[in-house]
Amino acid sequence: MINSVYLVDLLLSYTGSFNRQQLMDLTGMSIATATRTIKKYKESNEDNLKYVVENKRYEITNIFKSNFNIIAEDALKLLAYGQQRTQTGYLNTIGPAVASNGSSNLSPDIVPEITRAIYSKYPIDIEYYSTQSSQEIRTILPLAIFESRGNWYVRVFDLKDNGYKTFKFIRINSVIGISNEKITEVINDKEWGETVTLTLGTHPNHHNPKGLKKDLGLLDKPVFNLTVPKALAGFKLAELAVDSSPDGSLSPDYFQYRLLNLHELMKVSSMKIAPGFIQ
Repeated sequence: MINSVYLVDLLLSYTGSFNRQQLMDLTGMSIATATRTIKKYKESNEDNLKYVVENKRYEITNIFKSNFNIIAEDALKLLAYGQQRTQTGYLNTIGPAVASNGSSNLSPDIVPEITRAIYSKYPIDIEYYSTQSSQEIRTILPLAIFESRGNWYVRVFDLKDNGYKTFKFIRINSVIGISNEKITEVINDKEWGETVTLTLGTHPNHHNPKGLKKDLGLLDKPVFNLTVPKALAGFKLAELAVDSSPDGSLSPDYFQYRLLNLHELMKVSSMKIAPGFIQ
């Protein structure tokens, strides 16, 4: 179980606030234990939080300073998927001697500012290094986060371009601060809220599809249907290495599955990163 005092610090740093019920929900602790945890945190971190009566929550102060070495990816995993990473003392493992993910590449200073903006619903100005545009200063309203193929992304509304985009966390060079731009419309990201079905099958050009059918559970049915948010369709197809080309021309040795309902997904914007996709 994650250290409860550490969890208080994480919630303040990455969400900007917390309450006793939230601690109880995350850890299963009792009311009395949650109360003691907050008291213990305040004893050594009194300047980090304040209780706001009207919101019935403890909130971060403008002089907050974390006393913990919080790994940004761990915080994102908790906020995105409710998952906690814990290390045990078990030594009789049969996996690799060295973990493959190594140390954190994400900034513990930049990431919390992005996630706090999501919870607070305020736009921010950032410096972002894109591969598609020379524009570096962006005004965004961060909306959600997700992970794909070992990379963390933030779904945003770009106020200057007036559209929804997906940014890689690692390419955010700095958060300049809260933006002076005002939100003048209700932000309703339909591609995040609406779903599409990806119909997958074994690649017709693969020389031995029996194992592939087993992978997809297709021994007694012709296709596999996977439902995902529209905003994540292309990411999921890339994760699974699905041939999404119009003519199935990608190498079946690597792209072992084929997207069978491409015609239904032509207007889904995230499809631009699907393997072989041509609009």
